Amino acid sequence: MIWIKRLFIPIIVFFFTIIIFFSTEFILSKYVGLGQPVVYDPHLLWGYSPKPNKVYNRFKNNTVTINNIGLRSQKNWNTKEKNILFLGDSVTYGGSYISDEETFVSIACNKLTDWNCHNGGVNAYGILNIVARSNYDKRFQNDSIRVFTFITADFSRGLQKSSAAHFILRDPPNIFPAIWEATNFVVAKLNIISWFGKKKSDKVLLPEEFSDQQKMAESFALEIFLNEIDNLKKSGKDFILIHSPSKLELSNAKSLNENFIIKTLLNEFPEEFIMLSETALKNYRENYDGIFYDDQHYSKKGHQIVGKFINNILEEKIYK
Repeated sequence: MIWIKRLFIPIIVFFFTIIIFFSTEFILSKYVGLGQPVVYDPHLLWGYSPKPNKVYNRFKNNTVTINNIGLRSQKNWNTKEKNILFLGDSVTYGGSYISDEETFVSIACNKLTDWNCHNGGVNAYGILNIVARSNYDKRFQNDSIRVFTFITADFSRGLQKSSAAHFILRDPPNIFPAIWEATNFVVAKLNIISWFGKKKSDKVLLPEEFSDQQKMAESFALEIFLNEIDNLKKSGKDFILIHSPSKLELSNAKSLNENFIIKTLLNEFPEEFIMLSETALKNYRENYDGIFYDDQHYSKKGHQIVGKFINNILEEKIYK
């Protein structure tokens, strides 16, 4: 009887621990949408890209489909069909808070007969990632039109690697996958390695020093981007350049128009460069909350507006 008394407390603790784990897993998977994280393949040149041939059921049962060449699309890439390739960052990708068909990339192709739009937007991509993938990812073959959608910040991000943020490079375990994903996010945010040798010094860059570094990064990225567009022009590839504004930029069009990146692109590509702040979103400068999910990413309504606008551009280019 003594040994039973000794085991009583450990058994109770074990029992309640199991209950807590299963309850937490149920809540995280059922109500938060964790447990099926998007898995990425690392790459030395373009950093990372979604692992191909995957379907994820994410937040609020939204579906994220990654096709046979690592693009967000419910259709596989077929070189014998007419393909339109979108490249960009998380704004283009759309996030896990909306389903595939609700992204502006999918909406842009809704009314196009015999054309497929493929979403090559990837979370946290900068211009260097976008250009590297555009130039060197040999899976992109026979696309008729290449659409670059980007934000201003993409030009100062540098090359984002697979170690950035909380990107996952392997499938989660079969046991407690939602808890595993949540733990991965917390550990990535804590970034324990930065507590030691990777911890930044106490020296704070002066505003002018930071501004100089940012200007250099933006100038370098812009040069790389212009070279890629020039290569596409020489190869006879049709392309469209689309700038997506933040809330602040949308409400302050004058400041955006004075940006040297915007001015350069307008000067170099007066017909191919489109500013959503001056076109699709122009009438929303005073009341933009309903079209944004946060400061930069679009809500479902925003995706609808932008997608329909891009659809008109594509129709004009295709059927002119």
